[in-house]
Amino acid sequence: VNGHLYWVAPLVFSRTWNQMGFGLDDLGAKGGFVSVDAEDPNGQVKIHQEHMIHYLPSNYFSKNLERHVYGAGYIYGSLDDATLEVDDNWKPFFTITYTAPQRTVRGNVIKKVLLVDATTGDIQPFDQDKVPGWVDRVMFKDLVSEYLDQWGKWSDPRSLNDWPQLFTAKFMVTPVEFELLYNSADKPVWAVPMTSRNSTDLSCTGVILYDSNNNQAVYYPGLAGIGIGKNVIDAFEHSPRNLKGYKIDHLQLYSINGEPTWVGIYVQSAGEHGKTFAAIGMLDARHVQGANVVMAQEKRAALAQYASYLAGASMGNGGHVSQTGQPSKTVSGKVYRIGWTVVDGQTVYTMQIEGDSHTFTVTLKVAPKLPLVREGDFVKVTYLDTGEETESVMELVDSQLQGKSPATAQPAAEAGK
Repeated sequence: VNGHLYWVAPLVFSRTWNQMGFGLDDLGAKGGFVSVDAEDPNGQVKIHQEHMIHYLPSNYFSKNLERHVYGAGYIYGSLDDATLEVDDNWKPFFTITYTAPQRTVRGNVIKKVLLVDATTGDIQPFDQDKVPGWVDRVMFKDLVSEYLDQWGKWSDPRSLNDWPQLFTAKFMVTPVEFELLYNSADKPVWAVPMTSRNSTDLSCTGVILYDSNNNQAVYYPGLAGIGIGKNVIDAFEHSPRNLKGYKIDHLQLYSINGEPTWVGIYVQSAGEHGKTFAAIGMLDARHVQGANVVMAQEKRAALAQYASYLAGASMGNGGHVSQTGQPSKTVSGKVYRIGWTVVDGQTVYTMQIEGDSHTFTVTLKVAPKLPLVREGDFVKVTYLDTGEETESVMELVDSQLQGKSPATAQPAAEAGK
């Protein structure tokens, strides 16, 4: 909604009489929906009752959503994936994908996308490429999985002029569990790791990004080999940083600073109330080990720690370039300000350098002599260039701590020449 992500869910009347649509006006009852901030675990939870919701999948008789749409003439196909979505004015709609078989009873294709006003029941049919921009999900999960499963049977060039390779599993690929994620606030995609038909495989053959609105997908074979499945969950849950034994939930694959990264949400049990947010975890998808998990209670802290991890991993490879070629930069000058804080049990130093607008973060793992660095010292730092205001340092050299006197250190004015 207006560039910010929320979870939304309808408020459902507890009484069957009300679910049939009776007595609501007499009681002055107000339905609606609830929104939960999806980007901030401490964000506001809000009840929206400015728009009454009359039609729901769980209602009865004329107020049942599917029955209402079926009665409007959509009787020759399937009404799939009824999803509550709101526009940028918080007006609630149900989006429904109307599909029909392309051949007899197989090969479902999208005929129309239906927007049902949850208050009035008005139905607006759209062609797939004409839906409003605020609609997030047209290609629903089961349909994407079906298409990719069929693509996996025929994707090998040797099978294009023959039947699918039904008995040679190494030439077939199939989608594994996947989630909807966002390239930007209004560009959701299904990120689908693909693996062979061998059920023991713990890595993927590539990743497909499937546009959730258009029937288009791009396959990235360069992401072959990243960890998938149970071993990823085990790495998160058995990480040395997970001291309280939190469980992992809602696992998603992102590209962070150019690296394929698993992002998982740690949760703790709340008894009969379900689960609550505990922390956010990030894991290098190319090196799935518990020791490589970054864990923090805030997204910003997790991103900073992960950038530090990538910087350290890059230096461990013997160069100033990350594993996928993320560029590095070097800057020299006098330390203008320096301080430290403890973030999730790890000491993180923050510094600024005269003549540079960035704020740099660096850990003791990268520079063990950090506690000896003082304001006014002449330093040279190499950092992973992510384009952000705050950057993580890959290497730090302090002239005063290298056996040089301040008089022989290079003046800051000449450092840029």
